[in-house]
Amino acid sequence: MTNAASLADYDDLVHRIYDAALRPERLQDVLERLCELLRAPFGNLFSWTRQPQQGGLFFTTFPDGVVEHYQRIQHDDLHMRSAARKQLLFEGSVVTSDDLVEEGELFESAVYRQIWRPLGIRRMCGGSVFGATDSH
Repeated sequence: MTNAASLADYDDLVHRIYDAALRPERLQDVLERLCELLRAPFGNLFSWTRQPQQGGLFFTTFPDGVVEHYQRIQHDDLHMRSAARKQLLFEGSVVTSDDLVEEGELFESAVYRQIWRPLGIRRMCGGSVFGATDSH
């Protein structure tokens, strides 16, 4: 594959997404392919309102142990708190780190210091497919 993704690459991704709509267990493959096309080192795909044990979805490309560590310090997730406070969890929303948190504030957070910095993460981009409800 060249540096830029081709139309065929995106076409393949769209087909994988449609396939995963019928077979949710294939969402991990979709996430991995999406990260590859975007040249993103890590990614998450999850339900806002339900944990997996409640019927929600959660897929990640983070190394083992990162999600468990995050769950212990998620109260310090400035991005999620800011997105909720600014009411940005609506269907179709797309946000970046810069939309949510000032850089200096981010650098002081436990999530940044304990997870992002060791993994070389400085920014994120996120979106909401179904918003903060699971009515779909």
